[in-house]
Amino acid sequence: MFNRQKQQFKEMVEKAEPITTAEQPDEQEVNPEAQEEAQIESTDYSYAAYEQEFSGERWIQQLKSLAENPEKLDTQIYVSMLFECTNMLKKWGSAMYMAFSDISSKASILKRNIDVYKHEFQETHESLQQTILKEIELKLTTLCAEKNKHQGKNARFAFEATYTSTSRTVLRTLWFLDFLSMFFAMANKDRTVHLSHCAKEAYAQCLGPHHTWVVRQAAKVGMYACPGREVILESTKLSYENISELTEYVDKIRASLWELFKAKKIDNL
Repeated sequence: MFNRQKQQFKEMVEKAEPITTAEQPDEQEVNPEAQEEAQIESTDYSYAAYEQEFSGERWIQQLKSLAENPEKLDTQIYVSMLFECTNMLKKWGSAMYMAFSDISSKASILKRNIDVYKHEFQETHESLQQTILKEIELKLTTLCAEKNKHQGKNARFAFEATYTSTSRTVLRTLWFLDFLSMFFAMANKDRTVHLSHCAKEAYAQCLGPHHTWVVRQAAKVGMYACPGREVILESTKLSYENISELTEYVDKIRASLWELFKAKKIDNL
């Protein structure tokens, strides 16, 4: 019933003529059901989120939704959450944004892999865990498109040569979530310390050990350039209460993923 009403509303919007200021309906003429549907549309976890302005409220809602069922992380919401992270980093300045510029590409890989299993195996994977377990079954967890040329004649599936595994990709986003958790926790615990210090410490512990020397040196520049907390709080419209809330959600997501990766011995891909 809900889906049918939603489709009817979409069709109504598509067919409607543009309304000028003079033609706007009176308040009593507004359809309450249409208003409700419009609100649902406006809060949709769209893949297009990375093209929008950062919304702290939308980001927290994405994290909350994921944290409510961490054993079955909705892939689409996870992808949108990563795109929203990219939007947030843009607010932190070009240096910080460049330091984490691969987050959007990781999100795109996860999105693309949904289609791979749909087309190749006629399977609809709704959770990250479902895809990861499938990759373990098919022995695809280590695949990375840039290093798959050796697959060649030994490939079992046509897509292998260009495939980057969800397992490998999620692990790298997990390192990033570790960084965010530590960064926000430090910033919230001591509200006098400069955020560049929080960024440097969080990077050194959570991301640095996984990066090459060259990447580490470039990333350090970004961490040093992290703006002050007043700039970040104002530009993102996040409060310290928001930060406490989102850190709690991030930690639930991290805990569930790390448990799976360690249990399946795929935490070193």
